[in-house]
Amino acid sequence: MGATDIVHYFTAQATGDAVTAGSTASSNIINLGRAKPQIGVGELPLTLIIRTVVAAGGSGNIYFVLRKSATQSGGALNGTVTQILCTPTLAQNEARLATAGNFVLRCGLPYEADQQYLDVYAVLSGSATITYEAVLSEAPSDKRTQVLVSNVGNP
Repeated sequence: MGATDIVHYFTAQATGDAVTAGSTASSNIINLGRAKPQIGVGELPLTLIIRTVVAAGGSGNIYFVLRKSATQSGGALNGTVTQILCTPTLAQNEARLATAGNFVLRCGLPYEADQQYLDVYAVLSGSATITYEAVLSEAPSDKRTQVLVSNVGNP
């Protein structure tokens, strides 16, 4: 897609969302733009990426949930909110969480993402804390890579 690459942040861009023990929705919701989007099964597959920005601290467990809803109000999902995808429960000192920049999850957006609004819900137990970034973006394109590689060294 060139200059119009799709990148939508569920969290603050680059700095992420800081979460302490408890359950907290991402600071941003993503509006897919229509009531019944065909994202994930169409010609433009999207990738969900969750990574640590600041290593997890405290003690306890952490997991993340991708949720959907047909409605939102004041920047939060409302009405019927449905869980689409859930990461495994991880101890705060698990390798993926213990170092900033590590990926917690990187996968294609599931076909169940068939409602207009999406968010990421962080669930922490004990005294666990984390700062994470969640992004929805285009999957890397082999075609784009091939074009860039083939042009290296050619005027």
